Amino acid sequence: MWVGPQAGFSCTTNGFSVSCNGGSSKGASAYQWSWGDGGTGGGSKPFGSHTYAAAGTYTVSLVVQDDMNVSSASATQSVTLTKPNASPTITATPDRVSGSITLSVKVTLAVQDADNDAVSGTYFCGVGNDVPISFTNTAAGVSKMVSCDYPAPGDFQIGGRVTDGNGGAAAFAQSIAHCLCPEPLEAIAT
Repeated sequence: MWVGPQAGFSCTTNGFSVSCNGGSSKGASAYQWSWGDGGTGGGSKPFGSHTYAAAGTYTVSLVVQDDMNVSSASATQSVTLTKPNASPTITATPDRVSGSITLSVKVTLAVQDADNDAVSGTYFCGVGNDVPISFTNTAAGVSKMVSCDYPAPGDFQIGGRVTDGNGGAAAFAQSIAHCLCPEPLEAIAT
């Protein structure tokens, strides 16, 4: 007994995009997708994809037709789309990167996370152990001043890494060269 075409499909999501495969449909020669936000698409291939404007739960529908233009009942599936995680950013601004300075360098660490996730991690001054640091209310950007204390003049690498707990991460690295000179380096060169 002939029952006509039957629609069937599966979908995967990635951020605000959905990709569907109607290859499990029976007797289909044409595929018509409805994406649940007013968008539609179709053709002779069983694949469909769509990008949504916002996160949410949408009902995707597929109707197939056979070679005699007989349409199937609509098959539906709900897809839930979430906003992709935005990774944090971090920058370091030392009060000096070279020249005549003391053995202590003040460094401003600035973090921003568009999702306003709490951000934590470590920084290092080039000597000693990594130092834990954390930031909250990060959507507009926040900063903290830290101190890097050195045992003697020299060249050092400051750096660090932060994560937002949702898979986003950022890192920074910067060189600091300094000496304890009695007068500015420019004056010695002349």
